[in-house]
Amino acid sequence: MTGKHSRTKGASFEREIARLLKEHTGRDFRRNPQGAGAARQGPDIQPVERMEVPQGMNQIVLMWLANATWLELKRRGTQLPTAEIEKAIEQDRESAEDRGLMPVAIWKRDRGKIVVAFCLEDLL
Repeated sequence: MTGKHSRTKGASFEREIARLLKEHTGRDFRRNPQGAGAARQGPDIQPVERMEVPQGMNQIVLMWLANATWLELKRRGTQLPTAEIEKAIEQDRESAEDRGLMPVAIWKRDRGKIVVAFCLEDLL
């Protein structure tokens, strides 16, 4: 994949996610194009106007994670490839959805951080 094609693909994905977020939140999002090799000046996309996040929001997220999700856990000595993350999420989708839960994968690489992944479409 050429550099230009890769940049175009990335920009297109950023616009797609901004559109989805606007569609489901009613808020406008903008892209923050990053120049090649430039220091990161912000996230790839962000809301045009920031809203105040209520205190304790992390507790809300943790309560959601603990009570409304079907957790699939993985521990690896090496990095978990994207395809395996997707497979972990899909592994128990039917069982999760039958119980009104959302499938979520949590994995940890040896001496690495714990990472949580889910499909954006499941939230929309």
